[in-house]
Amino acid sequence: MLYINVLNCYNVNMKFSTKSAAEKKNNQKQRITASIGNPLKMLKMFTKDLYKFPVQTAIQEYINNAKDAHLMVGKDTSTIEITGPTVANQTVIIKDYGPGLSPEEMKNVFGSITTSNKDTSDLFNGGFGIGSKSWFSINQIFSVVSTYNGMKRYYSILFTDNIYIDLDMEEETSEPNGVEVHLPLVHVSMIKDAQRAIQRATKYWRVKPKYINCNFD
Repeated sequence: MLYINVLNCYNVNMKFSTKSAAEKKNNQKQRITASIGNPLKMLKMFTKDLYKFPVQTAIQEYINNAKDAHLMVGKDTSTIEITGPTVANQTVIIKDYGPGLSPEEMKNVFGSITTSNKDTSDLFNGGFGIGSKSWFSINQIFSVVSTYNGMKRYYSILFTDNIYIDLDMEEETSEPNGVEVHLPLVHVSMIKDAQRAIQRATKYWRVKPKYINCNFD
């Protein structure tokens, strides 16, 4: 288990830096330095409380991540695979064939709310490190399969009192690099919204992805 302690990312208490009494008499400026007292509360704000339409927004975030992954390696979006949820399998699956994520990149991308692998170019969506955790606005768990340089690793990502990234299994593979994200819905009533979200997120793509079990009626 990889434990990401977001509480250590910030100073817990608000700190005050004040001048001496003599300096005050000289009318010198005083500065108050504030810090974030509850980073977990901030993380919840960036997930559960941020989105007006969480299913639509979160699915769009992960689909855009797949598109950006292909942009990183100079591929079009024709081989991106998007599997829609059904009554039998209420999970959205988004698979790309981009660069994949190393174990260290998994930690940085999914274990921090300020770290992103897309902040080096204006061509990519996002860059604030929030979108990769957006599924927490819907469910407290999702899974990621990363194929990277001959190794395929299966992760479970959980958000309770903190963010936990569990490496469930790893194996050697000849498959190309890429990332596969599994986003479980919490109720069958979300299926229609998820299907619509997939359609909206890719509606204006010049090159459409590969749709599996997607019903846009």
